Amino acid sequence: MIEAVNFSEVENEIKKRNAIFKYVNISRIKSRLERYGIDAFAGQLSRWELSYINNLKIPKRRSDFLSGRIAGKKAVKDLLSDSNAAAEPAHFKNIDIRRMDSGAPRIFINNKHSDILLSISHSGHTALAIAGSTEHFKGIGIDIEIIDSRDESFINIAFGKNETKGLKKIRDNASVWDDEKITLHWTIKEALLKSINSGFDMNLKDIEINYDNTNKIFIKLKNHIEKKFNETGTEKPVIRSYMLSGFIISVVFIPNIADP
Repeated sequence: MIEAVNFSEVENEIKKRNAIFKYVNISRIKSRLERYGIDAFAGQLSRWELSYINNLKIPKRRSDFLSGRIAGKKAVKDLLSDSNAAAEPAHFKNIDIRRMDSGAPRIFINNKHSDILLSISHSGHTALAIAGSTEHFKGIGIDIEIIDSRDESFINIAFGKNETKGLKKIRDNASVWDDEKITLHWTIKEALLKSINSGFDMNLKDIEINYDNTNKIFIKLKNHIEKKFNETGTEKPVIRSYMLSGFIISVVFIPNIADP
């Protein structure tokens, strides 16, 4: 896991892998939304996006959704600019990020479906998005979570018996849950599911995360998740995790070619 100083450092690191990473402060979006309403963002949102957000009744869901869409539009716009410098930059309103049944984002540019890959995540006051081209990737996923304590019921749902023994540490001569490691493993699982456009109806225990003798993470995929990942025809995903300001961010790339 890489310890990053700020989000710009993560952005630069991810750009080296031919992907675009963007972040948005949800608190700023929330304040503007509360003060001026959704009309303040109407010029940046497509008809579908406006309709979707108007159907969200819980204020937090509205600000989270809106922040994620803005981060996503920034990422897609920069990716388009990088891939075709001669083209006129797409306007935010013409970058339409719709929601598939699985929850995965689907991109339309000027009302035409685009094969750009996009993943969005949010936690606390931060929304993130990562965009990539199918020239470089078959799938891409990102997740951000605050490092926090999780209760026993969460751990029993998310992790199998082979995993839980590696999620504890010794503190004051007692074995306790390692919040940092649990958060790391959880973000990897979420990012992996997003990279294959799968929803959370999947069994999370079918992504098994453990450590080898050198304390290096290795991941075993099972059942339907393994089958779906094998359909991509890629030998293995590339996983990068970052820790900063009490958060852990994990990014999963499914490359078109072997990662160097």
